[in-house]
Amino acid sequence: MSFAGRLKCYISSFLVIYAVYLLTYKCSKLDESPLEHGIESVFHPLSHHHSSFCDGLNKGVHFVNPYFETAGNYFDQHVRSHSLFKQYAIDNKLEVVKSSYYSHVYPLVIKFFEFFEVVEYHVYQHFAQQWARVQDFYTSQIAPKLA
Repeated sequence: MSFAGRLKCYISSFLVIYAVYLLTYKCSKLDESPLEHGIESVFHPLSHHHSSFCDGLNKGVHFVNPYFETAGNYFDQHVRSHSLFKQYAIDNKLEVVKSSYYSHVYPLVIKFFEFFEVVEYHVYQHFAQQWARVQDFYTSQIAPKLA
């Protein structure tokens, strides 16, 4: 696989993980009053970016919801009503898997998202410092020569 192909795979994987992180972990924390939002923006500089990303993701979820409902209705009519689905009690097995996920895997996912939040904050701080250095260099070295 070429470098460009690997890079495209890494970027798309990161975007999917970041979207899942925002939808499942961060967006649920952003339902707050304007005062809390102001306080949070002082303590966490990415809160404004998170709320704008979450607004975009929620618009996407609302756009896709009717299609998921159509797919769910198709699944109910053609799969859940099948005799083998009922014979082997697949619904019960799916509930067992769901409960196992929420009891064993979900706490680990939340810990991963907490770690991801810390990494996101440090990456933001690093890029903010680098951007400030670039702006200082521009204003002190390049802008006077252009004027």
